[in-house]
Amino acid sequence: MAYLKKNSIPEQILTLIAEDIQAGRIKPGDRLSPEREWAEELGVSRHSLRQTIKILEALGVVESRPKSGTVVRHFNLTDLFDMAGLLLRLSNPPLPKVLEARRHLEGITVYLASLNRTDQDLGEIRRHLTTLQSSTNLDELINADASFHLAISHATHNEILDALVRIVSGYLRDSVRTIRVVLYSKPHVYAKFTEQHTKIYEAVAAGNGQLASHWVYEHLLYAEMETMQQLGVTEDHPNDAP
Repeated sequence: MAYLKKNSIPEQILTLIAEDIQAGRIKPGDRLSPEREWAEELGVSRHSLRQTIKILEALGVVESRPKSGTVVRHFNLTDLFDMAGLLLRLSNPPLPKVLEARRHLEGITVYLASLNRTDQDLGEIRRHLTTLQSSTNLDELINADASFHLAISHATHNEILDALVRIVSGYLRDSVRTIRVVLYSKPHVYAKFTEQHTKIYEAVAAGNGQLASHWVYEHLLYAEMETMQQLGVTEDHPNDAP
């Protein structure tokens, strides 16, 4: 095996482990080589390898067990995206960039949901829409809003897209919840949100992905502008949906 470049040891070891797991050479539950042997095989010092293992443990790829050594964890996509959500919070990205990413991401997911949704999916989306149309409780409205969008992402039946939407939604739920309370307390904003949510649902129900994507884009763009106005930030937004 070629020696690893010392300035990228953690990334390269993680890549090697991922490749071995994907190829079936290493399976969850398998014990990795002893530290001394592994370090010699990779051409790195035991200290460097030890630091790398700590990173891999933090990422949830491996765990150290007494008398067993380093073992590959039984992990799934949920573990991976939970970590991605944590990293998003720690990185604290600019809110306008997160909102922009959400707008484009949900434009894709609602299009796919319109094609793949089942009657059960549609019923779940409709249930949250009914709450949005009828509730006067601000907490219920905010929770139903988030659940409405998450039900759409789930209806894609694509676990990667669904997880990405959940990561971004979770970040925004925590960071702008107070602003959402303010927005939903404004009659004109509430009326606009209700109209847009209804049009999104109708397009998904009709299986019209292009129309659904249009209305999600319009809705989230409007929500962005209202949110940034509350924060006193002026952002340039495109006038037309793609």
